[in-house]
Amino acid sequence: MNKLPSQPILGLIDGMEVLQLLASTDTEMSGADISRTLKIEKTKVNRILKTLAYQGFAEVSINKKYRLGPAIHVLSAQILHGSKLIKNALRYLIELTELNVVVAMGVLWRDKVAYTYHWEPGIEPVDGLGRVDLFPATQSSIGLKLLSEKTDEGIAEIIDFNEVISGFSSKDDFMATINQIRKQGFGYTVFGSRASIAVKIGEPARAAIALANINNEVPVQEYIDVLQEKIAKIEEVMTYKHNFIGV
Repeated sequence: MNKLPSQPILGLIDGMEVLQLLASTDTEMSGADISRTLKIEKTKVNRILKTLAYQGFAEVSINKKYRLGPAIHVLSAQILHGSKLIKNALRYLIELTELNVVVAMGVLWRDKVAYTYHWEPGIEPVDGLGRVDLFPATQSSIGLKLLSEKTDEGIAEIIDFNEVISGFSSKDDFMATINQIRKQGFGYTVFGSRASIAVKIGEPARAAIALANINNEVPVQEYIDVLQEKIAKIEEVMTYKHNFIGV
């Protein structure tokens, strides 16, 4: 988590929190729902919602609940245009779908993973864009890998060790897994007989790509080698374009 600046614009921070909450749910939410979820005073939430509605980023339904407004599509298009990661990775993510396992790319958002791409066998490769909601980072190979890139102090700012850690019996159990990931260099989770592995992109890590629903009896190194090959190509393209633009 980034350090709070000395003179933060708290209203802007709260406004972004509200917009991101609306973007992360498929259901309409009342001001009271949002206030309770984000722990922001209800009157302030209502002012934020009315401002977002004025800008077109939110709209109110007939039952006086809020959902995303049409302006969010403009912002989405601008984000896709501006995100070098998504544009440069998509070709290689689609190539990975030939392995016929789940293919995902995600970034860490607080204690959750936000998936920019999530494909599973049976759907078209392009349909993997933006189809999955936020997911607990501690239950995700992507989330665990990106958490492992942080210091112990940095992890403690994200994960509340006073609460139950999703997927783990204790803080010690969780930190043992983090240290193992640091040692082996890739994220790894197992659900029943199926495994998920994740390898980071960039230094420092900006995101990670995972292959999931893998038979955990298959040697994971074969999958890791394929992931690292694709990630090297993504990083090479991004570095080349960055240098070219700077000329």
